[in-house]
Amino acid sequence: MLASTVLTITILGSAVYLGVRFYEKKRREREIQNFVQALPNRSPAELADQARELKQRKGVQQYLLPEIRRTMLAGQTEQQRWSAVRISEAFLESNGIRKTLGRIARSPQERLAAEATRVLSQAKPPEAAAELMTACLKDAVCPAVVDEACAAFYRLGDVGLNSVQQCADELSTGRKLWLVRYVSEQGDSDRQRQWLGWLAKAADETVQQAAQAAILKLDQPTTVADNS
Repeated sequence: MLASTVLTITILGSAVYLGVRFYEKKRREREIQNFVQALPNRSPAELADQARELKQRKGVQQYLLPEIRRTMLAGQTEQQRWSAVRISEAFLESNGIRKTLGRIARSPQERLAAEATRVLSQAKPPEAAAELMTACLKDAVCPAVVDEACAAFYRLGDVGLNSVQQCADELSTGRKLWLVRYVSEQGDSDRQRQWLGWLAKAADETVQQAAQAAILKLDQPTTVADNS
């Protein structure tokens, strides 16, 4: 009888344990679904704050990442997908997230593709970001992706310049002229000179002339208006 009682208690204990685990799993799934469904209602600043918070909560990632990836690819609305792409910046160390972002960057949906490219440009170290930007540039369907990739190359400094030089053939004359204008509008004169010096050596004479003019303008002393 004692053995029977022990067995009964063991079975009941196991059933209770499984029931608690099942309840916890369902509760966690509801919380994750509610979190993802609420993403479109968050402002960009709120999404950035949530991304920083989630980055510190390693324990939730194994449960949250699959839902984030699913929403990025098949969310109910474009806004929900875009918000999931933005929040995924907290999980860039995940290869699965990077692959999903790369897939979205190749899509024809310009807003989503551009945001996926921007998020990928935040990868660490800079060499990894430059490699991802090279892939985005080569596979780009939307002009906005090329915009984001070129701007990211510039932000990445020497690593970015070396990378963009390796894939210069992917850039049209119009894109190089865009780069001349973009670089000219930035504030780091040393980096500007590096980029404009490279663009001044372009095969297209139009790009050469534009870059050379931008360098001359950069070298002109700043004049102060006479207030008298």
